[in-house]
Amino acid sequence: MRADDDIDTAKTKLSEYFKQSPVPFPVLFDKYNVVAKQFGVVSADGRSVSLPQIFLLDKDGRLVQSTAKFEEASETIEKRFGGGGLEGP
Repeated sequence: MRADDDIDTAKTKLSEYFKQSPVPFPVLFDKYNVVAKQFGVVSADGRSVSLPQIFLLDKDGRLVQSTAKFEEASETIEKRFGGGGLEGP
């Protein structure tokens, strides 16, 4: 099996998931882990990514926070912007 076959299968599964569970924000399919490497969430061997991940970026696109914990992201949003943070699932 070619590596691209694995990628195509993953992309198909991801697309199907979001058809059934749409979200109100863009979702990135990082075929070659370029973004995952930039944000430090790819494994040492480069084959897997720690998911889920929440990335908070400022208005200039700089990383403010990277976390897998919804509560941490919500707390950061509340501290920086006030209000109630994120709504839970």
